[in-house]
Amino acid sequence: MKHDPPAIWAQLEPVLQFLKENHLRIQKLFFISDGPTMQYRGKKNFYLLSTIPFQMGFTAANWSFLEAGHGKGPADGVGATMKRTADSQVARGTDIPTAKALYDTLLPLTKVKLLYVDEDQINRVSTLLPKERTTIKGALEVKVMHNIGRNRFFWPRLEDKIWYTVDKVVTLIPPPENVTKRHVQISPRVFTAVCEKRNL
Repeated sequence: MKHDPPAIWAQLEPVLQFLKENHLRIQKLFFISDGPTMQYRGKKNFYLLSTIPFQMGFTAANWSFLEAGHGKGPADGVGATMKRTADSQVARGTDIPTAKALYDTLLPLTKVKLLYVDEDQINRVSTLLPKERTTIKGALEVKVMHNIGRNRFFWPRLEDKIWYTVDKVVTLIPPPENVTKRHVQISPRVFTAVCEKRNL
């Protein structure tokens, strides 16, 4: 099974359609994931994020990248439960050679909403991508720190970069100051100025 942006969005589309049909008040989408560049942080995913939700009638979409292994507990828990259920079926002699066989096996055994996405759906999303995608002008690549308290941050073990448009940048800051071996802080003077500017 593919794991590239068209595959991701082919799998997201039925989930988003389910939300539109069953939770009419939802207008804004917030995605949370880790940050593999090839899957989530490249031009293809950026393009699909900026088009598909709006074509479906949502008014905003935000994608937050977390350090691997942080903050996705519920989703990881559901995945682990499905894996254990499939493993128990294999142990009982059930053959699960394909994604469709997995779907058919799990469907009657769980209350989790399962959706099956086939190769044709992935190929259809691939056709939505323009032939050439250029770098977005006026966007900045920002190295991101993670916040763990008031003016207390740490650099993630895996470098975390996000693209922002220039109008979203509040200010440039000097290099953070070490507080401990792992934690840093922004110059208190700069931190206070940023907080005042953002009404924090």
